[in-house]
Amino acid sequence: MQRVLTTLVCLSFVLVILSTNSSDAQDEPAKTALERQVETLLGDLRSYRFSSSPQDGLAEIIKEIVEMGEPAVPILIAELDKTDNVMMMRSLGFILRAMNDPRAVPALIRAIPKTLVPSLSDLGCRCDDEALLAFMQKHDLDKDNRDGRFGYGRPFREITGALRNITKTHQRDDEVNFVFLGGGERQQQIQRKLFHELAVRWQSWWEENWRDVVMDPAYKDVKLPEFKQQSSLASLSVANRIKVMNGMSGATVQPIEKSSDACFLDLDSGRRGSRPAEMFRDKEVTVAEQLKQRDPEVLSWAAEEGLDLMGFVYQPPGTDENHFAIKPLGMRVWRVDNHRWDSFDKEVASNESLKLGQPADGVLMAYDAKTKKYLPDEEATFIFETREGTTGLIQIMAEVTRVIGRDLTLEEARAAGGDDEKIGFYEGVKIRSKMIYEEQFDRP
Repeated sequence: MQRVLTTLVCLSFVLVILSTNSSDAQDEPAKTALERQVETLLGDLRSYRFSSSPQDGLAEIIKEIVEMGEPAVPILIAELDKTDNVMMMRSLGFILRAMNDPRAVPALIRAIPKTLVPSLSDLGCRCDDEALLAFMQKHDLDKDNRDGRFGYGRPFREITGALRNITKTHQRDDEVNFVFLGGGERQQQIQRKLFHELAVRWQSWWEENWRDVVMDPAYKDVKLPEFKQQSSLASLSVANRIKVMNGMSGATVQPIEKSSDACFLDLDSGRRGSRPAEMFRDKEVTVAEQLKQRDPEVLSWAAEEGLDLMGFVYQPPGTDENHFAIKPLGMRVWRVDNHRWDSFDKEVASNESLKLGQPADGVLMAYDAKTKKYLPDEEATFIFETREGTTGLIQIMAEVTRVIGRDLTLEEARAAGGDDEKIGFYEGVKIRSKMIYEEQFDRP
């Protein structure tokens, strides 16, 4: 009898185990099916190739992933952590912004340093299917819906756009919006550091505010890797060759008195700096007056930030007219003839010492040495060396006074065909630059 009871108890225990395993087996296929479906769609994204045809296929993949909802988010986070593919970073930023799931924030922050890539453009993608187009336009970064097209941004814009959409804040992301990986080792180190510092600002904000955004403490830590200063590439196996790289073209430095944005510029990286709000808090005093009072502080702040140029309003001596101008900050600058803009590449390639002109004073503006008068309506060219050691050429192209949207329409500006350099989206000084850098390569 005892043996029978023991046998019955063992059989009951086995049945319980089998029942439990059966339940788990029923749950497992559903989870595995979801993972397989997401992985298949991610594989479709990896292999997707752009062509001149409409991008309905891309839109369909993105929409399908977004509509899978919360269960797909951890898989998307894992994919974002492991990828450095430009296409995938564009897509994952778009998808996670559309899903608006705060669990993605730490991974989006970790992705910021990877979005520093060589120069590339945002895309405007055609989509013929009306439902797909409406979905993509609803979630893209473009303020205006263009007929038949949706916006598909660079990795940096899609990733930071997702962060801003989910958190409803920013960390001065736009300052590095036009910074691309390029130039020599020195320039690239500066560029990488800027992107890491932006990620650090986001990480600090998240550590203080995550409780207000996400419920699950598993997502409270960003775990951003430390920035590693790369050692010099120069060695016995490496040779250096001096090269010239085109820098900015048509960038507008806005006057600090009239704009809080893009009134500073870092020539080493292309970063556009904003007016430091903490130094201009007095609403009863004009920015111009506060600038006079705090000029040494502003210059010290700019030096710490590595900024090289400041836009400001300037009244040339002997005139009663104000003009937009640029002031060099902590740089050495020499005035040279304008024709050297076209000959500069050959000068550098000749390996001869650059011929420096007259040192420039506190204003980068065309100047007639005979009449001793500034000429704000003419081009001016300067050789420069930044405090970080970057050398190059900067040309003052024009004073932008006709603003699109205020003084003329975009269609009128296009009709001008780019002939009128005084037309732009912002008031200020339009410039272009070239940079000298050392190209490093292995000796054969």
